[in-house]
Amino acid sequence: MRVEADTTGGAIRQAQKLGTKLVRFLSHEDAWFDDVLIAVMIEPAGGTGDVVRNPIELKEMSFDQRNSWTAHYGGVYLFQDADHLALVTCGDKKVLEGLAIRYMFDLTEHNRIAKFLELNDLVELIVKARSVDAGAIMPGPCRTNFTPSQRL
Repeated sequence: MRVEADTTGGAIRQAQKLGTKLVRFLSHEDAWFDDVLIAVMIEPAGGTGDVVRNPIELKEMSFDQRNSWTAHYGGVYLFQDADHLALVTCGDKKVLEGLAIRYMFDLTEHNRIAKFLELNDLVELIVKARSVDAGAIMPGPCRTNFTPSQRL
């Protein structure tokens, strides 16, 4: 899967188009008299700003993303960059049994999903996280509705 980077309003793509028109404008001797070209440049400049003084460009415009989610089949997370290809489905995993994926989980398998994520370094356990007081986050005997005599 390729992911293309841009702003929500498409400012980078608009800036690229404006940049092309700007090169045309600067390279033609009579461009100042071309009202159509000037009008065509003014409209996208309202969304991109001054691309000459503040160029909008990314060094890399697209990125590979091998771990992904789709709404198909009730919602599916596919982990291709993990050591072992795996799939987590929000729906019925029986629908997906024909796929050539050895590790397939549904949302009822909390412990198996957690173990998979931990083994592939996709999560960090709270108790192992640096500078985190796990005791303050996790519920303990002092944070229950039990009276001291009931805890024993």
